[in-house]
Amino acid sequence: MDSHISTFIKEQNILTISTCSNNIPYSATCFYSFDRENNYLIFKSSHHTKHIKEGLANENVSGTIVAHYSDISKMKGIQFQGKFIQPTLLTLAQAQTNYYIQYPFALAMKGELWIIELKFVKMTDNTMGFGKKIVWEKNLSIH
Repeated sequence: MDSHISTFIKEQNILTISTCSNNIPYSATCFYSFDRENNYLIFKSSHHTKHIKEGLANENVSGTIVAHYSDISKMKGIQFQGKFIQPTLLTLAQAQTNYYIQYPFALAMKGELWIIELKFVKMTDNTMGFGKKIVWEKNLSIH
């Protein structure tokens, strides 16, 4: 992944995840941590929430991460598409380490950890020129 994109994602902490069921979109906002090695966004939420139910039914999700700036010339943000993943025992251990180091208070909160495996990211970074876009797409070659 392009270093501008991964650095930006690592520096932020709130994402909006969008799901869809029966052609009706839905969005939710969550704190997240970023696993740079696997291009995972890790967040905590409960099984009973609408976005988790819809993510389990349709693994294709999208979302945004935007930094808050009052000066539009400094605006940065990303739009992403990814695969919603319920962690396995192996990925859960890595996700817990990653997430709870960043959010130790979340250990006391109800819910489970979930993962979005990034497949496509488009970053807008006005600090590199107004409307500058950087695009990253996961190599989907078959092994």
